[in-house]
Amino acid sequence: QPATRITVDPQDENVVYAVSWRQTGGLWRYRNGVWEKIAGDQYIAAATVHPMDSNIIAFVTNDHPYHDASYATGVYLTEDGGDSWRRQNVGLPMLRGDCIAFNPHHGEQIVVGTSGRGYYISGFDATAVKRRAEQTPASFQLLSNFPNPFNSQTTCRFLIDQPEKIEISVYNILGERVRMWNEQEYGAGLHRHSWDGRDDAGAAAAGGVYVVRLVSDQQSAAQKVVLIK
Repeated sequence: QPATRITVDPQDENVVYAVSWRQTGGLWRYRNGVWEKIAGDQYIAAATVHPMDSNIIAFVTNDHPYHDASYATGVYLTEDGGDSWRRQNVGLPMLRGDCIAFNPHHGEQIVVGTSGRGYYISGFDATAVKRRAEQTPASFQLLSNFPNPFNSQTTCRFLIDQPEKIEISVYNILGERVRMWNEQEYGAGLHRHSWDGRDDAGAAAAGGVYVVRLVSDQQSAAQKVVLIK
């Protein structure tokens, strides 16, 4: 059956999630060249992946579009990549939903668009997020650039858990700085910053491997990007 909804893993652009209906209905994950079903509900309407931890996934169900029987069972959440699921319906005004997303500004909130009853915010105990925060002292996380490799522009994404001043720079493989943006204060949440493949003088950089580096008062993070000419 064709996919009705699709989403890309925020941590890995090569991992894709798809929702399908009817006989093959459920939530599917494409990883390492293979599709696998990680949830078997035939009436999943939409799914979302947590921006800080790809093991945390949620989906919302809806009714069959061609008859009046009620099959919706609300929202489901996993913190182990789909090995086990639990219902997350406390306070939900109705079990039918059309769309769902994690709140990028709050690690323990799911936002659900219901079928005719507005949107609903569900709080949950994100034990996996808390465990990861305890294991990772960094207060910000640099996510994968997209696209990468790139030709004209690439966008880096980063998450910070509190307001912080951050300087963003690009270096070539010789360690020479190619581009730098002045230090700027960012609020807590998900942020994006684009590089157009040019140096500080506005000249086009040569094709090759570069390193995008984020530096704050307390820490730094970096990742490689490939500029194709």
